[in-house]
Amino acid sequence: SITIERYQAPQQEEIIEESPQNNTIIDINNETKFVLQKFNVSCPEILTDASNKNIILVDHSTYTQSINGMKSANIIEMLDHHNLGDVKSQSPLQIKTYPIGSTATIVYTCYLENNISIDEQNAGLLLSAIMSDTANLTSDTTTEVDKKAVEYLSKVAKVNDLDSYNKELDKKRVIEKMIQN
Repeated sequence: SITIERYQAPQQEEIIEESPQNNTIIDINNETKFVLQKFNVSCPEILTDASNKNIILVDHSTYTQSINGMKSANIIEMLDHHNLGDVKSQSPLQIKTYPIGSTATIVYTCYLENNISIDEQNAGLLLSAIMSDTANLTSDTTTEVDKKAVEYLSKVAKVNDLDSYNKELDKKRVIEKMIQN
């Protein structure tokens, strides 16, 4: 789970990004640790129960990918690039779903739509997520919007060699797979 400031915060809400853990929260993976260290970002607080909390779902919309308590959470917004799942809200909510390669690209567009500049750290986090989700922009789901986001974010994050950076990310994913097997 990653908590970041909401891109449009009338009530100082938070975006809670949840990793699919089938209701079990474990340590963050090696790829995420690498990205956090590279861009000098502290490890975020991990939310373990969403009960009675205001939640913005990011990158999924199914209960099986959610943390405990999601059925009693107040889901106020959803950002996703996958098909819609079974999550239900207690009241109307904003939903941004686009057929693109990465939900991080949607977050990037939210910054643009709201005229909010992206600092080096957040650019690095978004860049890394897009590179990971799109397999270095080679996935069938990769769009021109993803490519433009990577072009812009890599400059802001000061990542000059995207191929080398992607190889570093790949190494971390391979190590994670070896650990899991």
